[in-house]
Amino acid sequence: DIPSVFVSGQVILGWMALYHETERKDFLEAAVRAADWLLSVQDDDGKWCRYTLYNIPHTYYSRVAWSLIEVYRITGEKRYLDAAEANVRWTMTQAGENGWFENSAFREGALPFTHTIAYTLRGLLESVSAMSGGLGDDVMRTIGKGAERMLMLFERGKRDPKAMPPLPPGRFDSRWRSNDSFSCLTGDAQTALIWLKLYRDHGFDARYLNGALKIVELLESTQILDSANPGIKGGIAGSYPVWGGYIRYGFPNWAAKFYADAEMLLERTMKEFEGVSP
Repeated sequence: DIPSVFVSGQVILGWMALYHETERKDFLEAAVRAADWLLSVQDDDGKWCRYTLYNIPHTYYSRVAWSLIEVYRITGEKRYLDAAEANVRWTMTQAGENGWFENSAFREGALPFTHTIAYTLRGLLESVSAMSGGLGDDVMRTIGKGAERMLMLFERGKRDPKAMPPLPPGRFDSRWRSNDSFSCLTGDAQTALIWLKLYRDHGFDARYLNGALKIVELLESTQILDSANPGIKGGIAGSYPVWGGYIRYGFPNWAAKFYADAEMLLERTMKEFEGVSP
């Protein structure tokens, strides 16, 4: 198998979640071994270029920094925090004043999908509480700019309701413009999660809750519930329409995963909002 920095980070998140649930040391030991490997292949400035997609750096590897922070929180080993902070600092060098991140696409020179834009923001958001000095404040300001721009575009979006639900377009350029006529459903679900977390955990106003509520309702309208094919029943497509530019004609399992995450977090949030005990 080919080693992968990004996949290793995501597996660490899974192992750490299992460790929290079971307290089985083998899950923690596996996460530590993977984290040590990530440190061994990290560039001096905090980014990763080796064992990455197309051997180029990506800002959405902030999710890998998040995974290292989860290991640090249990082990107390500062080298994991230092490596995560170095990656966050590099990621912030790619940020524009409008909350946009360079190198946030899969390929160099390509427009990023909302999937990888949200990956970048989520990785930073989950990492920010561990950041020292003024870095955490800078990170939150940048997250706020990106999240606000995406929310504003969603609120003001005008698309033909006969053609598709009024979901966000699938990709954006560095000025937050898009000519796409499809939506990246994975990115939509991830965006809803970010808005919910900003509202719940960081004191952002109820517009973010309302935006998440609306986008999840729109995702519900795209879910395949009446198919006789068990392989797609209950699934969420890569794109809407299904022939759009992200995972064309496919139903990736991570789309359903992020959609389920968004539904469950929204349910908890609405109960809290309405004063109902969870």
